[in-house]
Formats: sequence, structure tokens, C-alpha cells
Amino acid sequence: MLDLILENRKLKKQLEIAEKWIKREVLSNIKNINIERISGESIGQKENFFSENIEELVYNQVSDFFGEERFIYFSKDILENIVSSELLFSFLRKNKQVDGLAMLISYQKIFDLLVEEQITKPFRKYFNSKNLTFSLENDLIEKNLYNVLFNGHILGFSRFFALLKNISEDKVKFPYSKTFLEFLEKYSYIKNILLDDEFLDLYGKIVDLEVFGAKRHIGKVSFDDIFLTRKYFFGDFVDKNCFFYKLSFIYEI
Repeated sequence: MLDLILENRKLKKQLEIAEKWIKREVLSNIKNINIERISGESIGQKENFFSENIEELVYNQVSDFFGEERFIYFSKDILENIVSSELLFSFLRKNKQVDGLAMLISYQKIFDLLVEEQITKPFRKYFNSKNLTFSLENDLIEKNLYNVLFNGHILGFSRFFALLKNISEDKVKFPYSKTFLEFLEKYSYIKNILLDDEFLDLYGKIVDLEVFGAKRHIGKVSFDDIFLTRKYFFGDFVDKNCFFYKLSFIYEI
């Protein structure tokens, strides 16, 4: 019993050290990233905003929302983009003329990084282990999956949603999509997260906003779009029934 207590204390100490190191690394990069991304404001205005020590306040807010056990599993790049996006939102809320596209770019990176780490890489490994060869169908999702497997592309935000909807509605017809379904069947913990009804509903709401699609490409993202995206994506860092919190359950397995 004493050995177990001592071991737990040791692990807790190691966790505290790791958290401090991660925090220092992330915060050391955040200020310059965000000052560079904010457009339409003078250098003085930007410096004044970040002189309030707001980056540490935001870091702590994000850490408290996710909890230390889950937070520690995020890569440094994911953490930097989460904190960076929330800093950009804080600046945007005070200056509504500021372009919100930089915040959306951070959201896109957060999604891409997590999916690449936790879903795409295991899927490529699974596919390669099967030594499969298929003819490429004239289908956008199939072409996306082909490029993911053979050309190192990412699973696009909207295309990935379309793939999951097809699976959830039993509409999978083509071989690469069927192989992805087989992958999910083998790794049921991933399947349970991705095909959860509430998760898909939130995912669909973000896709419908078109902030990662048409609106972003033509540069016409409204202030309301930004607020709604943050609400669905991160639950305003209050409501854990949100897209990314649900997706991050993948780290708990």
C-alpha cells in the first residue's frame, strides 16, 4: 500500500513537471504568433492587448476546461493553436473590425492535427497491412481517401463529415470508404466517438456554416459566424457538449 502511495506521488510530480514545461513552451511561442496574425491594427494596439498577461489567463482557461489528464495528451502544436485561437477571439471581441479568418485557420489546424495523429495515421497503417488495390471511383470522398492514403493528404473537414454521414446512414458504396468502415469496426472506440449522434449533429452545424469551406475561401466570414463556430467547436469553453471536447475523448483510450 505504501509503495502504491509513493508511486502515485511520483507520477503526480512528473505530471506537474510536464505541465509546467508544456505551459512554458506554449506561452513562449504564443505572443509572436498572434501579433503576426492580427491584421488591421497598429503594433501599439496589439502590444497593449498582449501586455495584459492575457495569454496566461487564456492558457489556464483552456487547461481548466479540458482538465489536466486530457490536456496533457494534446501535442504542443495543438495546444498552441487552441490557446492562439482563443487569444485571437479575445482580441476580435474587443475589435470587431479585425479579420476573424486567422482564428478559423487555427481551428482548422487543431482539427487537422488531431485527426492526422489519432485517425489518419492508424488508418494508413491498417490499409497498408491489408495490401489492398482498388480502382479509383469518380467520387469526391473516394478521391480524398485515395490522396490521404497514397499522397499524404489530410482528411478534409467537410469531406470527412460526408464520409461519416454515409457510414452512419449505411450508404457506403465504394472500396476506400468501405475499408475505412472496416477500420472503424476494428477500432470501435474511434467508431463510437465519430458516429455518436450528438457529435455528428455538432459536426454538421459547423459544416453548414461553411466557415471552413466557401465563406473562408472568398473571405466573407461574419462576426456571427465566428461566434457560432466557437460555440459549436469549443462550447465557448464552458459547455463540454461540444465538437472538439467530444472528439478529444479519443485520447482517453
